[in-house]
Amino acid sequence: MKNTIEKLQKTAEPECSNFIVNVKKYFLFLNKKDNSIHQKLAEARIKSNSAVLLEHDLMGEERFMKEAHHMIILEILNDNSPVGHKGECYRFFLSDEGYKNAKLSEKRGEIKIKSHASVFCGKLYPDKKLADRNR
Repeated sequence: MKNTIEKLQKTAEPECSNFIVNVKKYFLFLNKKDNSIHQKLAEARIKSNSAVLLEHDLMGEERFMKEAHHMIILEILNDNSPVGHKGECYRFFLSDEGYKNAKLSEKRGEIKIKSHASVFCGKLYPDKKLADRNR
């Protein structure tokens, strides 16, 4: 265990995240007896090879905070970004001020906001123009 921790501390962030994802895959497929909805969703996510979203979980407590009015999913475009490394994807639940800062960061070319949804009392209301554009 100590050896693994020492190796992970020396490993760059994207490689460390990939290692954690692979370990989760191993343990999810090891325990086939659990047929809960969470298990099925995790398996579907692994099969679809979707990118791992870092930071806020979709059902995390940040979503239900009173000041959270925006949910964004973004991709880091360069290493000058205030968070993360190039190529990583993040989900954030933000206040109005945080969303303004994210929009400014997008204008500077540091990030690309892939999707946005308004948040009210924990419910998500996706932007229609972004949904129409992806059709």
